[in-house]
Amino acid sequence: MRGLLVKDFRLLRQRTRFFVLLLVAALCLGMTRQDSTLVISYLTLVMALFSASSISYDEYDNCYCFLLTLPIDRRTYAREKYLFGMILGISAWLVGSLIHCMAVVSQGQPAHLYEDFMEALMYIPVFVAVLSLILPVQLKYGAERGRMALVVIMGILAVVIMAMNQIVKTTGLPVGRLLTLLTGMGDWMFLLLCFAIAAAAAGISCRISVRIMEKKEL
Repeated sequence: MRGLLVKDFRLLRQRTRFFVLLLVAALCLGMTRQDSTLVISYLTLVMALFSASSISYDEYDNCYCFLLTLPIDRRTYAREKYLFGMILGISAWLVGSLIHCMAVVSQGQPAHLYEDFMEALMYIPVFVAVLSLILPVQLKYGAERGRMALVVIMGILAVVIMAMNQIVKTTGLPVGRLLTLLTGMGDWMFLLLCFAIAAAAAGISCRISVRIMEKKEL
């Protein structure tokens, strides 16, 4: 698995310009909006999509056949994609959190440390859930058909997010606080529940991806 991680991170070096533009866009987004926590969700979700796109590199020019001649199996390959995605997602979350802190300081925004921290943590299980949804689709349908399937999935997610955003604007409450009020749970209990659900989803998704790889014709 270590060799697969090295391969994927070396592929990242070929997309240096993309990451520079992504960072510039994140900085502009964080510094020009009052709600700078949005940059955290922006970076983490983009990284979810990018980690899944690494599969398309492996499909190019029958690279799968070459990879499986190495001392790895299909099960290891599938699991490595989840680990790679998690590393990228957590790294993006940390960078987004840093940009948010910089925006709060530079713009003199009122500091709501507890609310901002809880909202930022909520993006981690969301990222894990999105990654768990994307990877099996990408492994099953490949780069072309998988891209169409992801467009549909992202469209559905966008509608859900827009609906939640409208509810937040109507109530004037942060998403995390609104959901905890609806469920009657405390903030930390609700957050732990979200992490538990995301972990369960990732485990189920990983098992599905392993089965897809084991049955995949190369």
